[in-house]
Amino acid sequence: MIRIAVIAAVLLMSGCSEPGARTAEEEANISAREAETEAFNAQQLGLVERFYGEDWIYLSYVPWAPQGMSNNREATKQGNAAGVLFFPDRRITVKSRVAEGDTVVDESEWIGTASAQHPTLQEGEREVIRFISYNRYRDGKIVETREYGVAVSEPPTQEPEP
Repeated sequence: MIRIAVIAAVLLMSGCSEPGARTAEEEANISAREAETEAFNAQQLGLVERFYGEDWIYLSYVPWAPQGMSNNREATKQGNAAGVLFFPDRRITVKSRVAEGDTVVDESEWIGTASAQHPTLQEGEREVIRFISYNRYRDGKIVETREYGVAVSEPPTQEPEP
């Protein structure tokens, strides 16, 4: 599944406009995604209300849900609050971000250190997840998110050359 997501992201990225040729919609969606990433990294609550549409759909294949999971807005609000508590230093680093029409695709790395409150990890254990996130926008809000991720032991010491 992850391999399919990576191939799809590469195909989407290869078809995207050059940065200077983005449409106003693409620029607005990238700005909204950047604002959401900044708020996430600042450990802010209220991300769902600020950035996600009322009819938002979420589907994810990640290490804690390898068979897939979907969330509604309320579950995501609770998950974000738990994430702030369980990983107080959590951070997303965007490796690449592209837009095509109403869709923004990110290749990112999520890193967090477990706090004493984490239910399954020991305090001080780090998680590193590499993932691709597809986000479809309408009226400046995300209405669909699909994420595909894998856990890695630690970030690579050097990024591969494109």
